[in-house]
Amino acid sequence: MESTVITALIAATAAIIGGAIAGIASYINTRHKIRELDVAASQKLRENYLQNAREYTKAIYVPLTLALSKLCDAYSVSHRTPSASEAIEPLRQAIDQFRSEIQQLRDRGAEAFLTNELEDKLRSFQEFLGASRDSTTLIRKAEIGFRVGLGGMAWAETTTVALIGRSATWWRSPRMSLSVLGVGFTYEATVVQSAPLESIEFSTRFTADTGEIRYLIKEVTLGGKPKESPAK
Repeated sequence: MESTVITALIAATAAIIGGAIAGIASYINTRHKIRELDVAASQKLRENYLQNAREYTKAIYVPLTLALSKLCDAYSVSHRTPSASEAIEPLRQAIDQFRSEIQQLRDRGAEAFLTNELEDKLRSFQEFLGASRDSTTLIRKAEIGFRVGLGGMAWAETTTVALIGRSATWWRSPRMSLSVLGVGFTYEATVVQSAPLESIEFSTRFTADTGEIRYLIKEVTLGGKPKESPAK
């Protein structure tokens, strides 16, 4: 009798465990399928988004590419010119011309047909060029973040500070974070807001930004992302 009861209990337990495992497996499989559907829907939505943007290739993306190419050509010439004074003025003129041509595209409503990434990067690059045109000192953006957590509640705040001149060099840093007893601190100072045109900091950001803008343009005009993105 006891062996029969034990056998029945074992069988019942096995059935419960088996059902639980099957339920967990089914749940995981369902979640996986939902993620796959979400990814497929996102890809389809982005492809439609890019397809709409491609309809404005001749009106927007070709003029943008030409404007960027002229600016990059002027930058290359400035770096091959032995005299710094002779090199800077043509580069300033090229910056003015580029910003003027981009503004003309904006005046025609071009931003409505730029991808979000390209619009944001182009705005940031233009601000950098405008701030750097007559700059005589390096300015770098530092972001300082604080976070305090207590009993399931949290308070966080991020402050932006401009590092100017030597401090922009001394306090340059990739993102760092420190957390002790619920109190967190983050610090990052990598983004160059402006730099003299002849400086290495200007060259570094100019090269990175123009490379990324070209990449984002080709994402639209070539029908998809290039195989490799530029290093940031």
